[in-house]
Amino acid sequence: MERYKKGEATEDHNLKDVYSKYGASQETEFVEKFFKDEEIQAILENCGVEVYDKITSDLEHQVQIGYSNKRADLVCQGEDGTVYYFEVMSQSYAGKWDDDHHQQFYLKSIRLGQLHEIVYSFAIGFKEFDPRYLEEFQKMDNWYAIHLRFNDHGYFPVVYGVEEKKQKNAVRNIEKETLGLKYLQVAKEFGYSLRKEEPVYANYLLIGKGYEGNKRVGIEWVLSSRTGRIGIKLTGRLYKLPEFKALNEKAEENSREMERAIDGLKFLNTGIGGNDSAYYFQYDKEDFSEENKQLLKKVTEEFARIFGVTNLLR
Repeated sequence: MERYKKGEATEDHNLKDVYSKYGASQETEFVEKFFKDEEIQAILENCGVEVYDKITSDLEHQVQIGYSNKRADLVCQGEDGTVYYFEVMSQSYAGKWDDDHHQQFYLKSIRLGQLHEIVYSFAIGFKEFDPRYLEEFQKMDNWYAIHLRFNDHGYFPVVYGVEEKKQKNAVRNIEKETLGLKYLQVAKEFGYSLRKEEPVYANYLLIGKGYEGNKRVGIEWVLSSRTGRIGIKLTGRLYKLPEFKALNEKAEENSREMERAIDGLKFLNTGIGGNDSAYYFQYDKEDFSEENKQLLKKVTEEFARIFGVTNLLR
């Protein structure tokens, strides 16, 4: 056995020096210059958050609350509609997370959660967080407190309580995987082919044939984390094609048309159209009665008809 030798303590760099290193004088400049793809992925990986396909970033993202617009430092979005929100502490108090940022974080996280189905929120501080703040972060499964450290060896995102969150997510994902496998069997009962025999990231069920033979894109069922609802969508990148983009811009009209065609169907506003492209509707995911399954089949086939992809279900 080889013993460790006594090491040298490494001090964190002063936040002012860190800003200078990135050629930034203000918080907004630092966020723009530091948060590139590599740094964002490093933080997500340390939090145990998996990313479904590519993400795009929006600095100074506007979040409308009532008649006011609030600025979120950085909001990233995956092609599946998942949102990743970063609130970064300023140089005040040497970068230690404070009440003002904590309240802003709460406000924007909750509002984004109303606008999008899946939202992960990351509070970035440059000093250790006070226990009172950490206690509140731990109560929310998708909220993360991160002490972003800089020293002679590089940068290090230290995530508080991450193991506990990973364990909770693992249990939740196992439950969703089990449910997803049941729904993939239902898809087979409907006569649909499957592009993948198991759920993707526990949430997405790739049903039907691939668009233009590409198995990565097509129709998807979305197992919402919320009770009493399920979603249907095209793979995000398809909505960028002119023919699908134009149709999806009429999301509200599409949902009303489907409601008129199918008795008992009620769409929910969250996630319909725009960048978050899933159409969510009221549905008891634990009810595998023939009547409930037929509702899902009717919605799937009406959705495919409206978007002109009924051939993917044949």
